Amino acid sequence: MPADFNSLLQVNADDVKAPPRPPQGTWKALITKYEFGKSQKKNTPFVKFHFTGFEPQADVPQDQLLGVELHKLKLSDDFYLTEDAMYRLVGFLKDCVGVPSGGRKVSEMIPDAVNQPIMFYVTQSPSNKPGSNEVYSNITAYLNPKGQLPGGGVSV
Repeated sequence: MPADFNSLLQVNADDVKAPPRPPQGTWKALITKYEFGKSQKKNTPFVKFHFTGFEPQADVPQDQLLGVELHKLKLSDDFYLTEDAMYRLVGFLKDCVGVPSGGRKVSEMIPDAVNQPIMFYVTQSPSNKPGSNEVYSNITAYLNPKGQLPGGGVSV
């Protein structure tokens, strides 16, 4: 849903907070949608998957979950659509999401990822912008439905 910029600009500045980020560890979530786009720097095409419905797994420190509203957590990840990177997207769909290939085209598999559960590992990294103390949550590895790294090791 597009933002209503007029109403956003009428918000009290003291009420504006950074969106919540999932702490480091293994998470289960739901793939809610996908969209196609192009990177800003090189104009490389990609497909972006959006994740919500976060469930922390045993390795997420409970003390870091205090005050975190799980229903507000959101993450997304991009898979580049280039000849050299297609194996990552196909591995993600087949090995991590469990979308059957069965001789299908990749374009036919992508929609089948929506509403499927996914497990991934999140790490924290500081912003590289001078003067910023912001910390980002990044997906660094996807797990198969059994919670293990897939045979080919789909990590990003």
